[in-house]
Amino acid sequence: MIITTKLMETKQLALGDFLQEVLSKLHMAIKDEELLASLNETKLSGTKGLELIYPIDKKVELPVIPKVNAQEILNEVNLKEEHFEKFWEMYNKKTGRTKAQPRFLKLTLKEIDAIFATLPYYLKFTPDIKFRKDPFTYLNQRVWEDEVYMPRKIESPQTASAFKF
Repeated sequence: MIITTKLMETKQLALGDFLQEVLSKLHMAIKDEELLASLNETKLSGTKGLELIYPIDKKVELPVIPKVNAQEILNEVNLKEEHFEKFWEMYNKKTGRTKAQPRFLKLTLKEIDAIFATLPYYLKFTPDIKFRKDPFTYLNQRVWEDEVYMPRKIESPQTASAFKF
């Protein structure tokens, strides 16, 4: 699309006229005369013979939207709901379910696996339920990522025979 205009010969172009010309190439127009007059108060400057809009040789590639299978999404949601029920029973602090469940369902399966890997340690660390965070707070603050509750490898002490002099 090439737009040139007689008005560019004067090195001034009203914005409204410019937009009308662009829109005319798309078979459209600005109908509101007040809007057009207001736009025309703004002047565009250019050089004589300047083409304002020109075609681009390079093709613009649109982003590829991945195709999704509704059944796969439904299966994942059902799996997450089953995991939430398991989490809810294990956590055993029955407060704020209406806030905790949607927050849990937003997690990835990898994050849910991490929760189940560290949750027993958190529960052992906070045996008194009244000192546990609410389930929503636990999820929202991503407590399972805190080092305090991470499982630790127990290293066996090295014996003297393991050292060679």
